[in-house]
Amino acid sequence: LLEEDLVIASGVVEGAARYVVGERMDCSGMRWIPERGEALLRLRCIELNGDWDSFFYWGYQRWLKKLRPAKRVVIKTNEHLELPVTT
Repeated sequence: LLEEDLVIASGVVEGAARYVVGERMDCSGMRWIPERGEALLRLRCIELNGDWDSFFYWGYQRWLKKLRPAKRVVIKTNEHLELPVTT
């Protein structure tokens, strides 16, 4: 790695984790259950990657699809959903 001038320290990764996770979830008095913490981190990553508009459009289209046949719309879900890949 040194010969190829690549980073071998973990500081870059630690800094990124601190920025993504710590800035949002590590405030005084906060407590998180794993499921809610993971959901929040997913939203944080979507926001930091600049994919918020695509994510919102994806969610809105899913919501509309459920409304068309007059089915009951459930906002909260426990199922794992794959997000679309934007180009």
